Amino acid sequence: MKILIFHLLLVGLMATDRGSIFSINYIGKSADEIKELVLEHHKMYKPNTAFINDSYNYLKYEDRIREITVLFFLNDNNHCRMIRIMSDYSNINDLRDELDSNYESVDNYNWKYKAGNMCYSVSLTEEDWYFTIAIKKKE
Repeated sequence: MKILIFHLLLVGLMATDRGSIFSINYIGKSADEIKELVLEHHKMYKPNTAFINDSYNYLKYEDRIREITVLFFLNDNNHCRMIRIMSDYSNINDLRDELDSNYESVDNYNWKYKAGNMCYSVSLTEEDWYFTIAIKKKE
């Protein structure tokens, strides 16, 4: 019975997560705006400040249930310049589906989208035991 209640609570928590991390264009948003948007729209992602790399200015969020890490890299003005998402391969199909439903596919590993008058590129890179997705302004 306790397991069933835990499972129902877990499913309920997941249902409060309002959608894909890809559903909002974070590029150009301030650190404060990012914190607000993630808290409001992506409740499963929690900030992680356990380790700070002083070489980069970034915000780090983790979805510990799905084991997904999201890094919002910030420029000198504290605005998002790039996003990197990292996960093990257990999530690759779900995240590919999210990419396909939010962006225009270029090929198996690249997508693109336009927001306002800016164009953005999205790339998926497969590593040995994990994969990364990078989102940035198109060069």
